[in-house]
Amino acid sequence: MKKGLIILGAAIMCCTMAFGAKYKKVTSTEQIKAGDVVIFVCENASKANGGFEKVTNTKNTYLLDVDVTIVGDSITTTAATEFTLGKSGSNWTFTTGGTSTMGKKQTGDDKMAINKGTTTHSITISSTATIIMNMDGDEYTIRYNQNKFRYYKPSSQIANNVKLYLRVQAGEEEVHVESVSLNKQAADVAVGNTLTLVETVLPENADNKNVTWSSDNQAVATVTDGVVTAVAEGKANIIVTTEDGGKKDTCVVTVKGVLPDTKMYRITDIKQQLTASALVCFGSKDDTLKVMGTYASGNNIAEMTVTKNEDGTLNVGATGLYGVEVNISGTDTTFAFSDSNSKYIYAASTSSNYLKAQDAVHYWTVTIDEDGDLVKSVTNTSRGVLRYNSSAKIFSCYASSSSVQPMVMYSSIKATDTPTGVVNVNDNDNHNVQKVIRNGRVVIVRDGVEYDLMGGRL
Repeated sequence: MKKGLIILGAAIMCCTMAFGAKYKKVTSTEQIKAGDVVIFVCENASKANGGFEKVTNTKNTYLLDVDVTIVGDSITTTAATEFTLGKSGSNWTFTTGGTSTMGKKQTGDDKMAINKGTTTHSITISSTATIIMNMDGDEYTIRYNQNKFRYYKPSSQIANNVKLYLRVQAGEEEVHVESVSLNKQAADVAVGNTLTLVETVLPENADNKNVTWSSDNQAVATVTDGVVTAVAEGKANIIVTTEDGGKKDTCVVTVKGVLPDTKMYRITDIKQQLTASALVCFGSKDDTLKVMGTYASGNNIAEMTVTKNEDGTLNVGATGLYGVEVNISGTDTTFAFSDSNSKYIYAASTSSNYLKAQDAVHYWTVTIDEDGDLVKSVTNTSRGVLRYNSSAKIFSCYASSSSVQPMVMYSSIKATDTPTGVVNVNDNDNHNVQKVIRNGRVVIVRDGVEYDLMGGRL
């Protein structure tokens, strides 16, 4: 115990400790300059470095961790170690305690040390990562793993990347919230289903971006952290309110009853059966069909079982039905499919078979074939073919050359019976006349009226 106290004391002596300071996430190198004060944070674990511990047998120093609380893009902490930024050409230095500069003990080592080895770093910040690389030739990056901040190879997957938080200087004015908006202003949800609303608080650098959620009719719909649960038929206003300034936005949610079983017909005519008024389902080719269910969470979409009727139709409940959105661009017709949660199905990845759901429209081309229907993503050309995997019992996206067979599509709209042959007939009176061969029988259709070959009206 005494030894631990001595080590802690040494750490405090050589490091600047911040008490009650406030920090903002660094999202661009334009925000930082020589002389600024920063701390290291691993957001995945909500950790900041909290001091140095001297390891006697190796005479190295490690950056330990301390819990921090991240609110929006800001931190208020009492124990994180502060580093003063320096500039050396295009690279940066991290100095603590006035004269102690952080680096690696030696080239090839992964231990973080003070006044040992190389000390300069490059800092690259993107929307997804902050890369702090030691410029000693090995170019290891600072990461967090096993309660320590250390240097790792950039390709390492065993540790989490870190980010920098910049200390807010005394006297800097607080940035207040100006507005909040939701990703939907109105939405329809079936009883028992959920809808996720996402808020956007502006400006992006507001100090307090916390919000609260409420429903003005909890008997119809409730809300928790933006997730709306449909309870009963009716309407409810889902309201988001900012903690700073009380700014509000509202989404009007209409809860509808669960659709009854809907008779579905095998699609044979895209023009007639894939319309904006149609409901469709996606299934396997078996007599007992596996139908794609409503997307819930995670990756891929699980199956649900329905039985084919004697006439070849299906009866599918609401969780297997998708609405159709038609998009006509030039001579090409493409379609989007949304479930009862108002989520559009899309082919998410070019490197995996996952299907996912999103609020934005995602279009597909559809080719109807007797041996299986080809539903293909417009944007994902490498793994964008919708198919049923009978082994995994999931509906996913595959490459066109995949051995997993295409599934079949059904529509709530029955295709109109069409003649087996139609031949235009010349008519000098400018009437619309056709000779129709229907089931082996010749019929003359004049201005929509059918006649037999002898001129008798049928």
